[in-house]
Amino acid sequence: TPDAVFLAERSGAGWREATYKEARDRARAIAGGLLSLGLGVGTPIVILSGNSVDHGLLSLAAQYIGAPVVPVAEQYALIPTARTQIDHVCSIIKPAAVFAEDGDALADVLAREAFSGVRKLVSRGGAGDVHTLSQLAAAGGDISDVEARIGPDTIAKILMTSGSTSSPKGVPTTHRMMCVNQTQIAYSLPFLATHPPLILDWLPWNHVFGGSHNFNMMLANGGALYVDGGKPTPQLV
Repeated sequence: TPDAVFLAERSGAGWREATYKEARDRARAIAGGLLSLGLGVGTPIVILSGNSVDHGLLSLAAQYIGAPVVPVAEQYALIPTARTQIDHVCSIIKPAAVFAEDGDALADVLAREAFSGVRKLVSRGGAGDVHTLSQLAAAGGDISDVEARIGPDTIAKILMTSGSTSSPKGVPTTHRMMCVNQTQIAYSLPFLATHPPLILDWLPWNHVFGGSHNFNMMLANGGALYVDGGKPTPQLV
């Protein structure tokens, strides 16, 4: 179902929607651009921004070439007093690239010493040596050789623990782990095979529930994930 919606987010009064064909083509093109920057297996990409279509496409692009994505809690970048957590994450992850949706809004975060010498990726904005996802997609390139070497035990993402009891720790997630998870879900919820799910979801992608369980459940069953930009608080619901 190439024309079915896979990912969507609010855009003005409507929605920005990416179909399965658009998502696949765009992710593969971005993957080629990432390769041109020297990224690939063993080169982590820290993601500072919250859920979005571009966040999802970058994650898939990275998975095509074996670059682990490391989505961190959105508040680490948005709350100045929490930014030391970013420094801690970088000290143990040693990222090769960092992504911020809005390069202008998070310019001071991208300028931190933790990201010195690290490739800067943005959707828009940003100063200095930054690379937009559109530029990466335009650069493109053949990814087939690298893609062929990605296997079940290749690390797809590194999820950080919450840090509620100590400093955050990195938990590697392989392609095999994500696929086994979806097989378990398919056995438990067989209706997904005949009724592709459509969800409106706010759960953050730096956690397993939103970023692996829900995101991949749409991908595995031809469903659609509409990003809810709100939060479950009285002010933001």
